[in-house]
Amino acid sequence: MTFRPSAWSARASMCATTFLVVCLAWASGVAAATLVTPPEFENEEAGYIGVRFRGESRTQHIFAASMFGAGEMEISGVRFRRSPFETIFFQNFDQVEIVLSTTSVAPDQQSSAFAANRGADAAVVRDGPLSIRSQSSDNRSPSPFEVEVPFANPFRYDPALGNLLLEWKVTGQDGVVVWLDADTDGDSRYNVGFASGPDADQAEFLLPFGLVTQFEFTPVPEPSTGLLVALGVSGMGMPNGIARRRCARRRSD
Repeated sequence: MTFRPSAWSARASMCATTFLVVCLAWASGVAAATLVTPPEFENEEAGYIGVRFRGESRTQHIFAASMFGAGEMEISGVRFRRSPFETIFFQNFDQVEIVLSTTSVAPDQQSSAFAANRGADAAVVRDGPLSIRSQSSDNRSPSPFEVEVPFANPFRYDPALGNLLLEWKVTGQDGVVVWLDADTDGDSRYNVGFASGPDADQAEFLLPFGLVTQFEFTPVPEPSTGLLVALGVSGMGMPNGIARRRCARRRSD
């Protein structure tokens, strides 16, 4: 006996293929992107003081959700640029732990107690040795975002749920200081808490500074119209096939 696919089987196969193609197109259309905070300093230097990235320290930065726009994103890394006062550098750190979380704490209400600022979704995105560098030899202003810190684990962030907390624990190379471009004009959209020693529980300083930070992220897409159409198309073949089979049974009866 030779098996011959019915019209319903052929239609179901066609719908499944269409559904798969639409899904793949939908997924491949989500491209990585970047955004800079504060956004007004994307193409110009923020200031002439800068913020230091140093060994044997713990630092928390709070960024206001308003600087991230709308929609969920998966943050996969950050980039900085050197301060105008900083020269070309290459620096290794023995151990750097980076934690991101969504916090309900406003930047200008940051607590000196580090634990009080962390959100419930706190996650370690990088933990291990870190090498940072700035190698541009020209006099471009501003400097490029070449101080790169990639994450081992992306962090899903939804600005609608709160502000973003970025925390560093740096072990080793005590006394090393790298100056990074930052806005130091006292903007309420960001704040930083700093303490000497990676295991400190309390910040020694709370300052209205904000590192000029380029976030690398991938948008988390909502179900698209194309995907919903594909779902509808995949289901259209079933009722017709079932109806035909019922008619065939009635005729045979």
